[in-house]
Amino acid sequence: MEGSKISVDEDDLEPEEPKAEDCCGEGCNPCVYDIYRNQLKKYQSRKIQVETSISLGLSQTDFLPFQLIEIKDELEDTAIYRFQSIDLIELGIGKHLELKVPLIGDIVDDKPNFVDRKYSPIAWTSNTFDVIVKRYENGPASEYLARSKVGDTMQWRGPYGDFQYEKTSQEVQLILCAGTGIAPMIPIISSILENEHDETVLKLYCGCPTLKSRLLLSKLKEFAAFWNFSFTHFVTSDEGEPDWGEKVVRRRIEEIDIQNAIENATKCRVLICGPDSFCDDMKNFVTKVGANFYCF
Repeated sequence: MEGSKISVDEDDLEPEEPKAEDCCGEGCNPCVYDIYRNQLKKYQSRKIQVETSISLGLSQTDFLPFQLIEIKDELEDTAIYRFQSIDLIELGIGKHLELKVPLIGDIVDDKPNFVDRKYSPIAWTSNTFDVIVKRYENGPASEYLARSKVGDTMQWRGPYGDFQYEKTSQEVQLILCAGTGIAPMIPIISSILENEHDETVLKLYCGCPTLKSRLLLSKLKEFAAFWNFSFTHFVTSDEGEPDWGEKVVRRRIEEIDIQNAIENATKCRVLICGPDSFCDDMKNFVTKVGANFYCF
């Protein structure tokens, strides 16, 4: 509207650092730099409060309700579950959430007992997130999710994790995963490929027992349209034949594969995720090569 003005709280604006000539050097109390530091501290505190208030639908201490709105089969024993919050949520790459899994018939202190299971979202919006779940026989979370149906409400909390990605000196990022260990890698890969200023070369090595057990294959093929992404599946079974253009090695990932992928250990970072035994082997191989790694 003509003539209207938008009022802005000065605390919402980041204070401007004084120039050298703004200080007289006479030891004034308060000095212009003292005033600046106090204003900056106040601004940063207010910014943290605002950013925290955005994610109303998630808490690191309390389980909060999410509605299951979609179940999409990925493989015979694996599906993608989409959950929705009535509030806004805020997630980041490399983070995971915890699902509260009630234990049927198990009562402790007159209250239902439960376990929690960790899942890394593979995609999210401002109020939804997707997790990929492999069902295991006699697994409490598997049985709980197998009984679930669209419309059910489940309890989640988080996000957790200290992973940070920053484009620094690495020229190559080698990703080593097995099974559902591919889950946290998908958002990381996507964020790098979508950043036109990040030319990090991404090499994904994924271990799986059979060709049919490869997860999120269609997504990996989408990523492969980018010049700086490639993927190889290491398959322990000799059954079946890969489609044209798919790179498949019929054995487990070995130390020589990592050596060949890392031309310069000082300019390569390695990400690892999978079962404990897989992670232990990969960390051992990468350590011998001398590259930095992060294990989820």
